[in-house]
Amino acid sequence: MKRFLLYQSLFFLAISVIGVGLSLYFLKDTSGRLQEIRTALLSMSQRANLYREAEDLKNNQSEYIKIYERLKECRQCHGSPEHRQTINEIETLLTDLKDAVDNNQFVGPIIAKLHQLTREAALKGESHLLEEASELSRGLRKWSILLVISLSLLFAGLLAISILMHKRANQYIEGVIKATEEIAQGKNPSTALLRDEFRPIGDALKRMQAQIKSSEEKLQNWAEAWQKTFDTIGEMIAVCDSRGVVVQANRAFKRTFGRDSEGKLLNALLQKTLNTELSQQIARVLTMAERPFGEINTEEGYYRWVIYPITGMKGDVTGFIWICRDSTRERQLEERALQAEKLVSLGELVAGIAHELNNPLSVVLGYSEMLSTQKLPEDVMQKVKRIFESAERASAIVRSLLEISRKKPVEIEPLKIEPTIKSIIELMDYEFRSGGITVETEFGDTPVID
Repeated sequence: MKRFLLYQSLFFLAISVIGVGLSLYFLKDTSGRLQEIRTALLSMSQRANLYREAEDLKNNQSEYIKIYERLKECRQCHGSPEHRQTINEIETLLTDLKDAVDNNQFVGPIIAKLHQLTREAALKGESHLLEEASELSRGLRKWSILLVISLSLLFAGLLAISILMHKRANQYIEGVIKATEEIAQGKNPSTALLRDEFRPIGDALKRMQAQIKSSEEKLQNWAEAWQKTFDTIGEMIAVCDSRGVVVQANRAFKRTFGRDSEGKLLNALLQKTLNTELSQQIARVLTMAERPFGEINTEEGYYRWVIYPITGMKGDVTGFIWICRDSTRERQLEERALQAEKLVSLGELVAGIAHELNNPLSVVLGYSEMLSTQKLPEDVMQKVKRIFESAERASAIVRSLLEISRKKPVEIEPLKIEPTIKSIIELMDYEFRSGGITVETEFGDTPVID
């Protein structure tokens, strides 16, 4: 492209030099012809004056002195042999006229001849002036034609160079556009598309492409890492705009509210999925930048949520982040912990009651056993026996309660299932009897469980 601009500049310079040269030559030629016309005009004026003075000489023969002075002026202008001969003839006639006047001779023929010569000189001067004017007119026409031809050639040359430059410029521009499109598509542009002075542009575009590609890769890696981190978080997280529309959500949120939850209103999703409504809380976040929190109880589970406002550069709220955690498992653990605490308290209470019951039971067992050794009536002995058995059963229950309430480290040891089942049946004997349930056991050779 620079080469064509250089060619155009050189062409302009050459045309300008040629034009200036032709113009100077034209001005010089025209000036010379105008000078000749000026000389011809002066000569014609002198000839006309000479002719008038010759006319006056017919009436006043003393005018030959003026004519003689006029001839001196004519001699200064005309140097050709033809003109000089005419001037000499006129001077000879004037000399003859003066001699004739001095000798009182007849001067008519001399004056007539002088009149004829001056008339011929005047006519020749007029003819010469016309010839010079015609020559100037022809010169002007010739130079006008040359000027038109020169301007036409100049215009044609400029038009050809402009068309060629426009064509080449279009080729270069199309090459740059195509190379840019290839770079935008991530391709390596052909070197044929970027030639001459556009090659640095191509190199710059390639460097820019490499930088953009590197930045895109870094941004992509960062986005993937952030998305992985975002999706790894167990809590449900939704980033919403100022209208409450979900812009981005993590995997836990989509697992609960659906994969197509992005682009929908958060409040509508909550109403549909969790049967709850947070429009007032969201409005407070957007208007007053509050951080509300709360709980959601459903048949499926228990949730705790909090909303954080997102502020812009000017401090205005541009959106919010809704974070919700499924606390169902925590709630169950809390309830179990509470139940365990209740059981611990109950065990302590049972242990205390068992100790309190164990003392009177020991007395009952001791006295009933003493009575059973005495010689008593049969009916009384049956009652004593029943008292002893009931007290012994109550004592066994108390021992079981103490065994359950006693805090001891967990030990792994072989277990025989038969005693365990019997102890459970003894504990549940009242419930079985009150419910009219009879439990029959038949243990075979039960193995020991390791």
